[in-house]
Amino acid sequence: MTHEWMLHAECHDTPVELFFQDGRSAEHRRATSEALAICLRCNVRRDCLNYYLTEIAPTDSEDIGGVWGGTTLASRRRIREARRA
Repeated sequence: MTHEWMLHAECHDTPVELFFQDGRSAEHRRATSEALAICLRCNVRRDCLNYYLTEIAPTDSEDIGGVWGGTTLASRRRIREARRA
């Protein structure tokens, strides 16, 4: 599968650490909000989310967290639950 869409992602030149915040501090929440805002402007966020859900972590137990395709861990879990229903 080709991943050429990655070259068109808004986050292409953004430090990856912004998308992988661990914790609940104000700084972590701010960084997560900033990452989500980048995703909202991105034309390939559906491709990103699909890539994550099908290739990176197809099951909840494989979820590595972070922001992918404009989603957080909690929102991806809700997506998976809805797909199972």
